[in-house]
Amino acid sequence: RVVTLLTQASDTESAKASKSTANLRVLVRSAEAFRLTADSMKMKESDVITRQIADDLLLVLAIDLPETIVWASKKAFPGDQNRRDELMAIALSNTVRELSVDVASRTMPLGKFSLTAGNPYDSSCFADQKRWDDLVAVAKGRLLVAIPGADACLFGDATSADDVAEFRQMTRNIVMRAQRAVSDQVYERTSNGWKRVP
Repeated sequence: RVVTLLTQASDTESAKASKSTANLRVLVRSAEAFRLTADSMKMKESDVITRQIADDLLLVLAIDLPETIVWASKKAFPGDQNRRDELMAIALSNTVRELSVDVASRTMPLGKFSLTAGNPYDSSCFADQKRWDDLVAVAKGRLLVAIPGADACLFGDATSADDVAEFRQMTRNIVMRAQRAVSDQVYERTSNGWKRVP
């Protein structure tokens, strides 16, 4: 599916979306890219529903429309922090369910590592804690994950310093080619969550 990512929905679209949570999704974006996009759209960052998910990554609440994906604003979805947490949980569940469809066909081996790409939400798999915790349980080394593009997730088991260096270079190469790059940072999944690899 080809979509255009916009940052604001019309009042009509927002009003319609706020009546249903079926089209809520989550996006993973770098904090810097989020700031730059908000500035370019003359929006306040605080007007958009977000949550920090890792060192420099944000989870952004989004609305999935037929031909576009838009950020969800606090104006369109009023309520307190508990309500926002609830919306994020619903959106994450919706996104994980969508990403589970045909995931095998979107995942390809890249040497020792794997790349899942093709769905505009593939970067959002970073927020699927169960997926990564299951992989950590069977990893022989360090489970590395990177989100080089909006529709891409690179991951794999690194058992040596050379593996880590190769994974980092592969991440940078994908970032340079990505239409919508997200981050060249590499993360390790641990029992305590995400740890940025220096």
